[in-house]
Amino acid sequence: MSGFKKPLPLTIFPTDTNDSKKSWKAYFEIMEPSQMKIRLESFSSAPDFGSDILVVFYDATHRFQFDSAILSENHNGFINIRKPKVIYKRSL
Repeated sequence: MSGFKKPLPLTIFPTDTNDSKKSWKAYFEIMEPSQMKIRLESFSSAPDFGSDILVVFYDATHRFQFDSAILSENHNGFINIRKPKVIYKRSL
């Protein structure tokens, strides 16, 4: 998981709804053994605890994505998500 450098910008999409316009901007903070700590850009509305999500991030030439789940409630703009097992990579 060495590609996760602070503050890596992320976009979080809900996977359990058909609302493709709903998303949250976030930043990677800390990698823990089984979870990642994420800082939400705007924590007035956050993904629901236990919900499945799709996390997307970019570098100069690639788009990366992985499936995850929300493991904690929103605490002062921070949430914990499940650490990815597989990260999909696509060229831009």
